Amino acid sequence: WNMPIAVLWAFALALGLAWAGKQPEYSWLNDIAVNLQFTAMIFLAIQGMALFYYLADKYSLSRFVRSIILILIFTNALFLLVFAGAFDLGLDFRRLRTPRAD
Repeated sequence: WNMPIAVLWAFALALGLAWAGKQPEYSWLNDIAVNLQFTAMIFLAIQGMALFYYLADKYSLSRFVRSIILILIFTNALFLLVFAGAFDLGLDFRRLRTPRAD
């Protein structure tokens, strides 16, 4: 799976709106920012899961090890998936947008 780069821009926009929404006269921006940020984080987490499965296949992790890692991620560090997804979208780690020279 590969999300469009607009998801990363939406996440950045949400962070900017949250910062601007701190002003009392623009508090409505904070409501928009929270909803936009939550939606973008869901898509970035999906992108992070795709990156995890790509790396798990690349390094031939067993099903047991994959399960343990996923349980630990979902119970403790879901934000790591979001940042991994943002990393993959921003830097094209899996090289899905550029042609490979194999």
